[in-house]
Amino acid sequence: MTALRRADGRSFAAAVTLTSLADGYTATAQPLPEMAAEKALPRGLAPRLKAVFTVARVPFLTATVAPVAFAGAWAWATGIARPFPWLVFVVATVAAALLHTAANLLNDYFDWKSGADPGNNDHFAPFSGGSRSIELGLLTPKGSMLAGFGAMAAATLLGLGLALLRGWGLLAFGAVGAFVAWSYTAPPLRLAARRGLGELAVGLCFGPLMVAGAVFAMTGQHLWQAYLAGAPLGALTAAILWINEIPDLNADRAAGKTNLVVTLGAAGAAKGYVVLLALAFVSVVAGVATRAMPLWTLLALLSLPLAVRNSRIALAHYGDRQLVQANAGTIQLQLVVGMLLTVGAVVAGVWG
Repeated sequence: MTALRRADGRSFAAAVTLTSLADGYTATAQPLPEMAAEKALPRGLAPRLKAVFTVARVPFLTATVAPVAFAGAWAWATGIARPFPWLVFVVATVAAALLHTAANLLNDYFDWKSGADPGNNDHFAPFSGGSRSIELGLLTPKGSMLAGFGAMAAATLLGLGLALLRGWGLLAFGAVGAFVAWSYTAPPLRLAARRGLGELAVGLCFGPLMVAGAVFAMTGQHLWQAYLAGAPLGALTAAILWINEIPDLNADRAAGKTNLVVTLGAAGAAKGYVVLLALAFVSVVAGVATRAMPLWTLLALLSLPLAVRNSRIALAHYGDRQLVQANAGTIQLQLVVGMLLTVGAVVAGVWG
């Protein structure tokens, strides 16, 4: 069951049947009566957990977990977080994940309102086109917005607790995160429609700012090296957003969401994606060269074959549905690099 729109703009519930084709799929929709639509909503524990999984976009939360985990390992390796503050680390991770979830829910609401998601028939589920939770009837538009505010409020409460422990400067990191979560797709700023501001904001928030903020939460120290250490994961998280924008290009253009992918076109965006991946690995080397990162974090370079594979797919298939392999592969790459950076930092802390 999904939610579709009539020519007059009114939504209606429909049962959608997908039929596989050689180069994709075709879909047919059958309108459902109101009672049938109500009965189609998830019932029982397992379906509801699956619905929560979809609404929160849980697979994408690795974009938050990876930099916070690396921040903890980095702080421990440099000797400023010993003994390791496990409770603070867990609370900081949950707070960051809640703020990320809030951004996803608000993104769904404003992309629905602008028409970007309802008009998107070319998305690669679950990698692009939003969570589709509103279209699937898992949440109403108002419910998505309220859930986003709820997640943001919970993150704020946890952030206040950490600020009481480590210092009020921590609130500056949270305020920037909350601002971007709201203004990414919300008017009047709508950063995602500002030719690069959305991609830049995501790269900074999920890289330098998240690592430096997590280090501050665990140690009470504000260190410039932490910003540099977060650059590789910031570039890779921006790459996740970037590659997911390619199949959304036509719907985004129609909704006035003029991001860099829309500006460059699919072919140009595929090349830009490769540049982002290259920037991530260059920043690992630069971080080690400037001693902002331990030598052992060069272990992240072991993931280069995956980056090359994703780049080849993007350059060859930016115009067809085989691009989905790169969509999934970019999430994997960000997680693998985050794990290797974390392991490298831990090894450096043990062996020096």
